[in-house]
Amino acid sequence: LPQQNDIVIHLRLGDVFDLPSDEKYLTEKIPRLEPILKIIKNNKHNNRIVFVTAYSFGPGKFSEGDRVKNGIEKSSQFMSKIIDNIPPNMPHLIKSSESVDEDFIYLVNAKRLIITSKSGFSVAALKINKMFRHKK
Repeated sequence: LPQQNDIVIHLRLGDVFDLPSDEKYLTEKIPRLEPILKIIKNNKHNNRIVFVTAYSFGPGKFSEGDRVKNGIEKSSQFMSKIIDNIPPNMPHLIKSSESVDEDFIYLVNAKRLIITSKSGFSVAALKINKMFRHKK
């Protein structure tokens, strides 16, 4: 489970970087770099930042070989830009499990959860996170 003061950021990576850019509902699934860098910059208390993502995803039954390869390459470049902007003394972690359920439970239990896109997974996790924290 996340630690009390963690800032948990869900990133949908992988296949989203190859989605058609002319479809607004698809492009809303792509995380934007600027808001993520702003979160890092505004982390004045040096709380640990945990990025939850399927950073390295497998072929899956709907993914094509080139799309997987391109997605992994673009995801790596995106994560590198983020990591390069984290100050050396700021604790951070990339949580990338093969279990969607495990990631979802992690997100639901985060005290400070930030989603970076409007993917169904992120939106559902945020809604349940808010309901779960409200009941505590």
